[in-house]
Amino acid sequence: MKNSQETDVQSSRPVRQLDIETALTAMCVWEEVLSRSATEGDIYRVLIDTYGTNHVRYYVLTVLAPAVEGAYAATGDQFDAPFDWEFVPRALKCVEPFLLSRDVHDCKGIPPGEARSIGKLLLSELNKENRES
Repeated sequence: MKNSQETDVQSSRPVRQLDIETALTAMCVWEEVLSRSATEGDIYRVLIDTYGTNHVRYYVLTVLAPAVEGAYAATGDQFDAPFDWEFVPRALKCVEPFLLSRDVHDCKGIPPGEARSIGKLLLSELNKENRES
């Protein structure tokens, strides 16, 4: 088993341990990224075209999945729709300003405060939608 001091042979990036929940979240996020990347001009398509699938997949695992988990935690019990089909797509939409304002190449994580803000923004938008319908 690799420890946090070893590096990934293919990419020379440090390897870190992830818990099973983050890995499952990453699979849900990756599925949504792939779905959105089918649309020409979508930000996730642009990221894949710019950085390559391998890098974006690593970014999903190490940056976006933990951020989505932080956003979900910030919603508490207020979001009761399915995580993978409802929450993740909304969270990825809310994280777009972060992607536009940071260098995706360096794979630096989204600060916990920003992840919580993403969750609060998502709830605000959901509440607005519910009031309008």
